Amino acid sequence: MRNIIIGVIVIILIILGFMLLGGGEEAIEEIEEAAEEIMDEMTGETEEMGNYAINTETSTITWTGSKRVGHGHSGTVALKSGSFTIDEEGTITAASATIDFNTIDCCEQSNEGPLPGLVEHLMNEDFFDVTNHPEGMFKLSSVEVDGDTTNLIGDLTIKDITNEVTIPATVTMADDAATITADLTLDRSLWEIRYGSESFFDDLGDKVIENDMELTLEINLTEVEDEEEEGEMATK
Repeated sequence: MRNIIIGVIVIILIILGFMLLGGGEEAIEEIEEAAEEIMDEMTGETEEMGNYAINTETSTITWTGSKRVGHGHSGTVALKSGSFTIDEEGTITAASATIDFNTIDCCEQSNEGPLPGLVEHLMNEDFFDVTNHPEGMFKLSSVEVDGDTTNLIGDLTIKDITNEVTIPATVTMADDAATITADLTLDRSLWEIRYGSESFFDDLGDKVIENDMELTLEINLTEVEDEEEEGEMATK
């Protein structure tokens, strides 16, 4: 439809060009370019859109879980893939990301490495049930800019359960790269992560694990030229 409208405008302008300027190939090219610019403004479209792939090697998601009594735990989980579209003003217009729950790890160390049994427990059915649900997914639905904060509103799917979340992000642009950082809190009970939650169990006493999970995101993006390059970057 857009091309039809552009075609009509171009024809009208060419006719006017011949009438007013006496025609000529150079005049026609200038008129066609002017028509494209007019249509971009009318439809809100721009050619200055950048496609970015998540650099999974350098991007991090850090999580922290808290207990009602005693200290909690913290760790990381990696992104498997993802892509963003960012316009020339640094506004994110599209985004999706896949979380790899097989990479869940904890930061606390014992003499033998990560705390014995903790990672295995996080991966079993008490928490993320990674065998049956190895991946999570975020898909952007809308964006709200509030000063220096870009609120990324979208659907987060964990264990095949989808809830809307808002990620209050800071976007930093570079020549051919971008970095997105954010701190947010998620209520794990919304995704049926039940273990130690007083939303599902009574009389837990001092064994309660808080529903709120604190997340810190650092997502590093690299601009790509085409879908093939985007796929290659997402696996790094």
